[in-house]
Amino acid sequence: MKLRIAGFIPNMEYYEKEIKHLIDNEQIIYEGHVDHEFKRELLPIPVPSYIR
Repeated sequence: MKLRIAGFIPNMEYYEKEIKHLIDNEQIIYEGHVDHEFKRELLPIPVPSYIR
């Protein structure tokens, strides 16, 4: 099973230092900052309006 992560990265320095090396784009995939339609594709459940 793959882990797909999406969202805004508020602290790029922390991401580069602590997270980026863990993302192999095979089992762990960072999708980037995504729009509502892509969120619906990622989440198999309805997305509440406050997340949009």
